[in-house]
Amino acid sequence: MSLYNVMVYYEGEGSTNIFIPGVGDTGITHGRPLYIKNASFNVIEALRQFRTMQINIKINADQLGAFRVIDLSDIKPVNAILQNNLPREEKVSDLDISAVLKSGASGPIILDTPKPADPVVDYGSYILPSGRNKGKTLKEVDAE
Repeated sequence: MSLYNVMVYYEGEGSTNIFIPGVGDTGITHGRPLYIKNASFNVIEALRQFRTMQINIKINADQLGAFRVIDLSDIKPVNAILQNNLPREEKVSDLDISAVLKSGASGPIILDTPKPADPVVDYGSYILPSGRNKGKTLKEVDAE
């Protein structure tokens, strides 16, 4: 399979996103070309579909003047990355299963600690801060 080096230019204003197979969505800005090393025929065909978006490509171009260099030979396929990051399968023993079943059958753990009693508030000893009965307690006012 033949591999090519491709310079990708954006002739529009500002920036845009393009999809490069193997890399994904990539932003490209006017005046900042991308250089793609080791691009296959499929990658070049995918880049050609962006011609209507003012994306120009130059096949077998020199790397001089590239703002960003992407080497497709260094990029690993997504499947290989996912396989390395999948959780490993572990065998469950009968002892583990019985421990889980026993904990579910016995129910939650209840501690036998007594609840603290609600504090008793003596409202009769409250001293009135203002008014006609200022300085008297509620017991004294109630007795009057």
